[in-house]
Amino acid sequence: MDKKIRQAIEDHMNKVGLSNAELARKMKVSPQAVGQIINGQRGKIPDSLNDLLKAIGLELTVTPKKI
Repeated sequence: MDKKIRQAIEDHMNKVGLSNAELARKMKVSPQAVGQIINGQRGKIPDSLNDLLKAIGLELTVTPKKI
């Protein structure tokens, strides 16, 4: 699941033309930190949350925010 969410984030960034540097400015972190988050080196979804969701028949998904 973690990989699917990271891929959805990366796909959306590409779709809207948002670079790691631009996202980093919005988040007030370094571009390297954004890269680490997107490639899974940082900010992982805890296994316990994944296990809990699976046990109750749910999954975490990413959808565009409605404006």
